[in-house]
Amino acid sequence: MTTTMVEGSSSSEAAPATADDEATHRAPGSGSRALRWVAGIAVLVAVALVAGLVTSVVLVRRPWPQTSGELELSGLEGEVQVIRDDAGIPQIYADSMHDLMMAQGFVHAQDRFFEMDVRRHATAGRLSELFGEDALESDLVVRTLGWREVAEQELTMLRPATRSALDAYAEGVNGYLAGRSSSDTALEYTLLDVSGLDYTPEKWTAVDSIAWLKAMAWDLRGNLEEEIGRALTTAAVGQEASDTLYPEPDLDARRPIVEQGGLVGKEFDQDISPERRGLLQRPAPRGRATREALSDVRAALAAVPALLGEGDGIGSNAWVVDGEHTSTGAPILANDPHLGISLPGVWTQVGLHCREVSSTCPLDVSGFSFSGVPGVVIGRNADIAWGFTNLGPDVTDLFVERVSGDTWQYAGETRPLLTRQETIEVRDGDPVEFTVRSTDHGPLLSDLAALDEDLDEVDLTEDGLLDQVSEIEEGGLDAVEEVDDVVDDTGSGGLWDAGVSLAWTALDPQPTADALFALNLAHDWTSFRAALSDFAVPGQNVVYADREGHIGYQATGRVPIRRAGNDGRAPAAGWRADTSWTGRYVEYDAMPHVLDPESGIIATANQAVIDPRRYAPHLTDDWDQGYRSSRINDLLAADDELSVERMGAIQLDDWSAIGEILTPYLLDVTLPRGYYSDGQRLLRSWNFRQGPDSGAAAYFNVVWREVLERTFADELPEGLEPDGSDRWFAVMAQVLPRSADRWWDDVETDGVVESRDDILRASMKAARDVLTARQSPNAEEWTWGALHRLDLRSATLGESGVGPIEWLFNRGGWKVGGGGSLVNATGWDAREGYGVVTAPSMRMVVPMDDPDAARWINLTGVSGHAFHPHYTDQTDLWARGETLPWVFTADAVRDAADDVLTLTPSSGG
Repeated sequence: MTTTMVEGSSSSEAAPATADDEATHRAPGSGSRALRWVAGIAVLVAVALVAGLVTSVVLVRRPWPQTSGELELSGLEGEVQVIRDDAGIPQIYADSMHDLMMAQGFVHAQDRFFEMDVRRHATAGRLSELFGEDALESDLVVRTLGWREVAEQELTMLRPATRSALDAYAEGVNGYLAGRSSSDTALEYTLLDVSGLDYTPEKWTAVDSIAWLKAMAWDLRGNLEEEIGRALTTAAVGQEASDTLYPEPDLDARRPIVEQGGLVGKEFDQDISPERRGLLQRPAPRGRATREALSDVRAALAAVPALLGEGDGIGSNAWVVDGEHTSTGAPILANDPHLGISLPGVWTQVGLHCREVSSTCPLDVSGFSFSGVPGVVIGRNADIAWGFTNLGPDVTDLFVERVSGDTWQYAGETRPLLTRQETIEVRDGDPVEFTVRSTDHGPLLSDLAALDEDLDEVDLTEDGLLDQVSEIEEGGLDAVEEVDDVVDDTGSGGLWDAGVSLAWTALDPQPTADALFALNLAHDWTSFRAALSDFAVPGQNVVYADREGHIGYQATGRVPIRRAGNDGRAPAAGWRADTSWTGRYVEYDAMPHVLDPESGIIATANQAVIDPRRYAPHLTDDWDQGYRSSRINDLLAADDELSVERMGAIQLDDWSAIGEILTPYLLDVTLPRGYYSDGQRLLRSWNFRQGPDSGAAAYFNVVWREVLERTFADELPEGLEPDGSDRWFAVMAQVLPRSADRWWDDVETDGVVESRDDILRASMKAARDVLTARQSPNAEEWTWGALHRLDLRSATLGESGVGPIEWLFNRGGWKVGGGGSLVNATGWDAREGYGVVTAPSMRMVVPMDDPDAARWINLTGVSGHAFHPHYTDQTDLWARGETLPWVFTADAVRDAADDVLTLTPSSGG
């Protein structure tokens, strides 16, 4: 514990977030310093302002899409209609699959080409070409992992129908680009051009679309951070203390997704009841060299832009109930994925409809898509609906390697490292050439730290790569075995350096794109399961409902089977043969799945899929603790007349599990009457809900942050302090009943041993002072929303460091309720402040009895163009907990039309 915490003062409600409470998602590879080239942009803005409003309007509006009338699009086979509603959401109608995919590519590019272009540069490790050396950190990691090369291999594995869809989509994107200057496609290009960038976007390719799936897999990759965190925490505080900070979920109190069934041979059978079994854990390699290598790797990984978000706030809610639980007698499905916040948002809504559904044109689907990727990722078609949450299987392992020169050791043998050369072109700088070295396990991420010594022109110790390396104080390591070098135990007497390699299933090419395309066409449970059999990464929980009244669940993902010496919980000894992956994977038919469960309810919120004591394959040990899923299950089970409206209300539930756990202890603390007891008085009548207007929620969350800081931060390595997520809910639930637990003592106070009540009292008093400074001396004027704001920032120019430029692209000031690990999961990071950093990226509710009665909302609008009416129009509704009507049938779509654009084949053919 520490006994002090410094707070900054509050800023204007509508202003961009302050450093203390902003969402700390930086530009791709950017740091705190302003990019050198933005000076030219600032001059442009000043000139535009001086020249007058007309010039500014022309610059801003030039890239806005045409949404009505007619446009020729060369390559179309027939006429296509793009019908947009009053939110600008496009529903596309065509007579062939080629034209549907081509028109989707055209429309995505109309709305969001700059976002698409940045995404493909990020996934190819080429951001430095646009943004200079500030993006180099990210490019180094992505090139080391080889995302683009894997995507190129995956393209060759795809079914002809998937490949055709990708090619037609690319044709539509390129049709949009044809004849347009870069400034005609996005305001961002105009500003970059003035800054001196000589750039013309390349043609879009199918590989550009597939590579985005690597970014999706990376951000949802599972327990890589937990592996590093366990190892570094154990080094700092010892194994026993570290174990208390990584508790296993209580599966008796908070139920897993699948509560029935088990393996029969190699297939999962939902109707059997297997015996429970024990669990096995193995220690990680130790030693100073190992810790330093892991710290370097952790810092390097932080440099990759979180295109979907990062941290424990990344998760989702999805559930489905059968007709026994609804007012209509038909299933209802709901989904809200929790991802990092961005502007524009991760998703864009779309409908793709064959005018006459047939074997040659079978698509009739609507939902949420990724710009840059054809089809729909989450949504519904005429027969079924589906939703995703992150399964989070353990598909990554870090291996501590024994490396010497260009060799490494395995099973007593010396083996050559695999090498390849990479060159990164850097704007306004010299190209960076480097060598990627790999063991049989995967690329050596630890080599990224060594690049700092080789690059004279680029200081990688600045702005996020090496300055994040966790410095473990020597005083806390006395009990840990010190090994400066990894000693060769083969008998040769040589010494080896420590390296860290990454094994990750996403680096093994697989046809995941096939699964997404087939899912759009699935029409029943059998075809749904068949489609998902190719869904390799990232592993997902997929819920299902159909018009026939069935509900279901399928776990997906390619999960490695490990040898006995590696349980996946911590970095493994790469030189040992018993730690490697076997080369086999959990078979798809063995993955948990269930159709029409006895309960009639399936709720997924990143909790354990199934009790590991009754299911032999190891999926992961790092599940969500289950507080959200338990709350969802309770709310669903309590109502047998569920409706679309009621489902939407559950998505907004802001009841706090940690509030219920911690508040009784806070109420027992003795505080001076008056000023310091004002906040405690609010808690006496608190119902544990975190609405934006709640003063009690404001006080509680400030106290919670203070308690975490004072209890744990004095002993944990830098960067591993508590973030306030569900894991810390479970840790606090274990520690609170023990008033003299070791964690309550502040090791930095000599001669004093603090107790639980000492820490709680100090935290409550500090929280009072914080809220007085940030909001008001009158406790009745405190509100959670004033602290917990949603500020949306463009990940590129919105992080330029130049005020006028950031003003163009960023929007903020929404006061919202909810919180981390609540059903309404507007996550915040206790290490940074109270501002929203992760959130429901969309919300949808789909009833299966009426195709036009569904509801949906996106975090941002469909447009990626600053100042466009559909830039953040949905954000206003989202923040108020409102949704939009989501109609599906052709008649309803036409009735809701606000704009109609007809795309015609060019007169030349």
